[in-house]
This record gives sequence, structure tokens and C-alpha cells, in this order.
Amino acid sequence: MYYCRVSTAFENESDSNYSQVVEVQLSPLDPPEPGIPDGLPPGLRAVRWESVRLAEKFEVQVSLAPVFDDSTLILFDDETEELAYGWAPESFFDEYYVRVRSVNGDNFSVWSDTVYIPTNSDATCILQEILTDSSEYRFKLEGGGQGG
Repeated sequence: MYYCRVSTAFENESDSNYSQVVEVQLSPLDPPEPGIPDGLPPGLRAVRWESVRLAEKFEVQVSLAPVFDDSTLILFDDETEELAYGWAPESFFDEYYVRVRSVNGDNFSVWSDTVYIPTNSDATCILQEILTDSSEYRFKLEGGGQGG
């Protein structure tokens, strides 16, 4: 946190009025701009970003909701030096929200814009095909029941 005052100076004036003290918070690190890479296999979720000036590593948070709090976070402040981060989903039907920030020593950037990662549409299509096929597919329902 920095504090500063501003004054105007004219060529022949020695006295100048200063502004009130202004609090300035500087963040020398820019946040990354994560996005979803193309061509991911159905069983993987990932984000990637370009390098950020002065960043030594990146901190990633993954949430099941657009609000990042203890009740929705499934990944708390995981750090990576890579320009991408991937994970296997708990379920093909989970939707994820991801944000990333740059880190350099004890300095952090603000969090990036949130990236929304929808349900994996390929996996959804595969399951729909299984459920609508007239063949004898058997699958286990959650809770131990059987369906067919």
C-alpha cells in the first residue's frame, strides 16, 4: 500500500498546494487470461493461459458454483508453474468455474475473470446413446440400484 500527494508546479512558483493524501494500491502483476483449450478428451477438464510478465507461478481455484467459497471450492489455491491446469472431473455432469492469479514471491495479482466449463457434451452424448439404444445395457445407479 502506498500513499501519495500531488501538486502542480509552475516554472516560477515555489509554493504549490498539495492534494489530500491518496491511498494507492499497486499490483505489479497482471492476472492471467485463462481459457478452455481445444481438443480435450471427454474425461478431462482444463484451462490454459499465456505467460504473464513477472509471474513466477500461478494459483488456481476450481469451484462448482460461480461463487468461490469454502462450500463450493473443490480445489483450493493449487499452485503451478505451468501455463495450463487440468483435472479429471468427479462426474461427467459437473459444471466448473475456474479462476487463476499470478504469483511472484509474496505478491499476488487480482483473480482472473472466471472461466465457465460446462458439462462435457461428448460424455453426455455417449450416455444418451447408451440410454436410448435398444440393446441390453446395464448400468449401476447411485445408491446401489440397477437400471437397464
